Amino acid sequence: MTLQCRATADPSLELKYIWKKDGADITYLKVQLLEGDRVITIPDITADETGVYTCIAFTPDPKGSEDTASAIVKIQGTVNEFMA
Repeated sequence: MTLQCRATADPSLELKYIWKKDGADITYLKVQLLEGDRVITIPDITADETGVYTCIAFTPDPKGSEDTASAIVKIQGTVNEFMA
């Protein structure tokens, strides 16, 4: 899965990105942040990664501002049933 966050800002200001899943910082190891943290990639995604992913684009103080965008990620698949 790959999600991209695009934002524009005054070119004289530094533009930074933070990603969250379900409102919490993303801390698991298989997440890859690319292109100055504006792109998030999760290879071999599983149902554990289902949730709301939010990108926060911001410029630090002294002229700090921020905006957010979210995507709902749902993993669909089949459940294997084993007969005993």
